[in-house]
Amino acid sequence: MSGLADAVVGLSKFILRRHEGFGYFAETPIHRIVHPGYRPRSISHPQKQHARALRFGYLGRLHPSKGLELLLRSLIDHVGKSWELWIAGNGSPKYETQLREACTLPNVRYMGFVGPEEFLANVDVLVVPSVWDEPFGMVVIEAYTQGVPVIASCRGGLPEIVENGKTGFLFDPNGSPSLAEILGRLIAAPAILNDMQETVLERAKEFSLQRMVDNYIGVYREVTAAVRSDLCRGERPSIKTG
Repeated sequence: MSGLADAVVGLSKFILRRHEGFGYFAETPIHRIVHPGYRPRSISHPQKQHARALRFGYLGRLHPSKGLELLLRSLIDHVGKSWELWIAGNGSPKYETQLREACTLPNVRYMGFVGPEEFLANVDVLVVPSVWDEPFGMVVIEAYTQGVPVIASCRGGLPEIVENGKTGFLFDPNGSPSLAEILGRLIAAPAILNDMQETVLERAKEFSLQRMVDNYIGVYREVTAAVRSDLCRGERPSIKTG
């Protein structure tokens, strides 16, 4: 079926390159990246990190592929320091029990399902510790729209949207810098996050719904221009069906 397309769009470079690597869309003339757009229901005004404990947040599905066990192990390395972890999301009861048993520290809080705007208004930095290749990572954009920096693993499409040292930090689940190193650095100097908030809010504008629509319209125009060119040369239109 990939041979029938005139254009292919990937929601990230990672996902498009992965398909190309399997030999798909080899004859497709137009290859483009269009990141998904997001419009929050509300936008909070981020407050500077202050004297309370640094509050890490996790927002998403509770599943082994999401790296929660790695996050908990990395925070256990910093027992006795000033931090909290708020975990929002649902998973299987069995897996949630395993997580609770793996880390019994009182500063880890399980909140169940919470809306993204409500949750992100109350954390200082979001952690996306995925150990599988995330195709994109919409939760990162949700965080940006609320002025929240992101710590993310360098897996899948996440490195395309997290700028290391500018909108957050990237770590290698199997190497350096490790998640524990980054968490420790922020616990010791949480004010680092204050300088990122304005940059994060600016970065969020790049993922607006309007920009996504404009980018798709650009792809459609490329395809129709190619069809007109074929017609002018007296060739059959290149648009394929099937």
